[in-house]
Amino acid sequence: MIELKTLGRLELSGGEDIDSSAHLTQSKRFALLVYLALPTPGTVHRRDTLVGLFWPELDQAHARAALRTSLSHIRHVLGDGVVVRRGAEEVGLSAEFFSCDVAAFEAAIEEGAWDTALGLYKGDLLEGVFLPNAHGFERWLEDERARLREAAAAAAWARAHQYLEGNRPVDAERLAQRALTLVATDESEVRRFVNALAAAGDRVSAIRFFEKFTERLREEYELEPSPETMAVVETLRGRGVSAKRGHDTAEEVSQSDSRAVSEAPTVMGTKGEPSRSGRRWVVGAGAAVAVAAVLTAIVVVAVLRSGSAVALDPNHVVVTAFRNATGDPSLDQLGERIGHWITRGLQQAAIPVTPWTQAVQSWEYVQTEADAGRVQDPMRTLAEETGAGVVVSGAVYLVEGDSLEVQAEITDLVRGRSLGTVDPLQAPRLSESEIIRNAQQRVMVFFAAGFHEELGDLASAIGSPPSFEAYQAYMEAVTRHFRWDITDAEPYFRLAAELDTTWVQPLIRLVMVLHNLRRLDERDSVLRVLENFDGRMSAYDDAELKWCLATLVEGDEKRATAHLRRAVELAPSSPSVYNLALYLYGGNRPREAIELLRTLNPGRGWVRGMPLYWRQLALSLHDVGEYEQELDAAQGGYEHHPENLAFFLALKANALAALGRTEELSVVLDEVKDEPDLLNVYNAFAWAPQILRARGYGEAARNVAAQAIDWFESRSENATALCHHTCYGLMLFLAGRIDDAQRVFDALVAEYPETLDIWPCRLLWGPRAHRGFVAAIRGDTALALSDLEWFQNADTVGMTPANKRDLAYNHGSIVGVLGDRERAVELIREPGWLLPLFRESVLWEPLRDYPPFQELMRPKG
Repeated sequence: MIELKTLGRLELSGGEDIDSSAHLTQSKRFALLVYLALPTPGTVHRRDTLVGLFWPELDQAHARAALRTSLSHIRHVLGDGVVVRRGAEEVGLSAEFFSCDVAAFEAAIEEGAWDTALGLYKGDLLEGVFLPNAHGFERWLEDERARLREAAAAAAWARAHQYLEGNRPVDAERLAQRALTLVATDESEVRRFVNALAAAGDRVSAIRFFEKFTERLREEYELEPSPETMAVVETLRGRGVSAKRGHDTAEEVSQSDSRAVSEAPTVMGTKGEPSRSGRRWVVGAGAAVAVAAVLTAIVVVAVLRSGSAVALDPNHVVVTAFRNATGDPSLDQLGERIGHWITRGLQQAAIPVTPWTQAVQSWEYVQTEADAGRVQDPMRTLAEETGAGVVVSGAVYLVEGDSLEVQAEITDLVRGRSLGTVDPLQAPRLSESEIIRNAQQRVMVFFAAGFHEELGDLASAIGSPPSFEAYQAYMEAVTRHFRWDITDAEPYFRLAAELDTTWVQPLIRLVMVLHNLRRLDERDSVLRVLENFDGRMSAYDDAELKWCLATLVEGDEKRATAHLRRAVELAPSSPSVYNLALYLYGGNRPREAIELLRTLNPGRGWVRGMPLYWRQLALSLHDVGEYEQELDAAQGGYEHHPENLAFFLALKANALAALGRTEELSVVLDEVKDEPDLLNVYNAFAWAPQILRARGYGEAARNVAAQAIDWFESRSENATALCHHTCYGLMLFLAGRIDDAQRVFDALVAEYPETLDIWPCRLLWGPRAHRGFVAAIRGDTALALSDLEWFQNADTVGMTPANKRDLAYNHGSIVGVLGDRERAVELIREPGWLLPLFRESVLWEPLRDYPPFQELMRPKG
């Protein structure tokens, strides 16, 4: 059986002698093959119809000859029995030997097999295919794409409602968002889903979903929701809230807008309106092709190595290091510097582009894979690694004695075509800075022709590229920073900034490194230097710096989140995506964090080497109660990073504790206690019994705490004192040995009287909060009040925003156990930032049945 895949990716497979490239390189023949296969193999088509669709520019005789040649070629490649005839005038493909994913997709739709249908729908029909002068075919293709897209959207809506009925709201929202990406204008389905979310008891998620829909409608179509949709949402906003659960009551849900659709979604809906989206650079890049006078024959997007499609953003650019074709190894880094400075120019123009550090990392990986013979198309692989649909590449040649020539090409990997080449430039070898600057300007002018004429002028205002020595120091720092060797990275970032005082990027990275090293005075001095760069930064640099200021200095997490959103717009699939997910999680919006993290591919690009990705995904899933998926994330992380066993065992312990699977949890804790990574051993032991206790597994929590105590007492001589003894004291308390716990915390307060957090452990807060809490539980009110007084009188002058937040949490925990729950919630709310896992902390146990605390802790996103 020969299989044809046309939805999103294009692939022909199944026969031993099939050379699919023979079709993939001739787009008209491939388009003819697809047309013959639809609606299902076995359908016959009249020859007159085919020649009118594919060869309208030819007379009848030549058009029929072209059709005969194409059919003969298809027979030669696929086999004699594949093309069938009915009479002299009708041809088709044999249903016995040929299958097509469109037919399978439509069969799945007909059967209501939504998961199967959505699995088959990888993207638009014949994505990237365009046949010049075949207007009839293009109209047919546009109609078919719309019809199939609408069917996929209806399937996504239907599956979303099934997930809601199965109490899987995260998956329901994911499918609903996919439906909106396919067809963003079906407001009847939006109203229906919003009401269904509310009926499931999640009014906040319903309103949030509506807000995302509104944002999409404005961005893509410059439209506002209809009055009918607004009425549904205003009804939800005006409902009362059940004090017991913080959700809509059944009576309120039953009063939802009567105009909402209640039937199952119609699978084959009407066509949506054509997009009226705002200007996007890639549209203009088509105009740039005319300027560059280069437009190759259409090449259909190649089948991916993995066999599954990777979504490429047609508005996202990545720049490679230019190849050194001179034969002189001393010029190897010149190509890197050219790529870096072109990236800088695109950032300055606010064109979405992969940051250079991630581009270099991905390109080095691609080159390694290509050298090993595992990659056949490096440009395509780089696009998959970064998610960028457009690649800027080039080479440096030695010409005319000692002169250098730089050539550059811009390739659209979404459509599989060259957008054009930049006019080559030549310059003496000794003028490297001039070569780099001119290469950037010519690429910028190319983009200017298709995006905005001011880009060409902008290139001349960006300034000079960094010196060779400064670039070397910076890339050495980046290499060490990627390995999280921040102590070793710091002097190289500093050196790069000293070698080129006009270069802003080393200073921004230096701020982050100094903050992580807790050298705050030095960090602030660098920030003062950066004030002088105002107006000379790229839009991406500006967003990153403002994020640093908002979070590290001002403690304004809302502003920090807004700046990160801007950074993500400018650098899709970059580490800014992870950072934004981290902030959404800390802002108690875990569903949005999950959605964002799932846009990243943990097996590609910079994410491949980042175990923290899995940790953040697992914690966010924990926060929305998706404990099985949390367990899967912990296992997935370990499979990608087996060297970090204790790290992932601690995450696995969280999920097993929440699920109440105590026997498996005991096995995990037995395994983790032998690991040398003590911080994650502490984290596993600290949180598992607290989560068990919060879930009502009191006896299991005491047993785990007793198991932990044995380990702590056997390792006390070799442990890090503060982390070790704080966790030990907590285990004593959870095991019911309250007096022993008090003695441990008394000793810790004596040694660390002003410590507010236990960094880098994720235990909770400082010894004084634990001591005050335990004292209040024991009935030693005087000691608890003395610790409370210390928090009330603590000097906050010069205190970092993070420590002010810790102070509020420490303070609130003692206020809560002493009975003033209203004040405790005020203190916890004050920083405007939550660490959601702490909701299961035993120190907040006295607040857990208090409705304002429940409302504060309930995930908002």
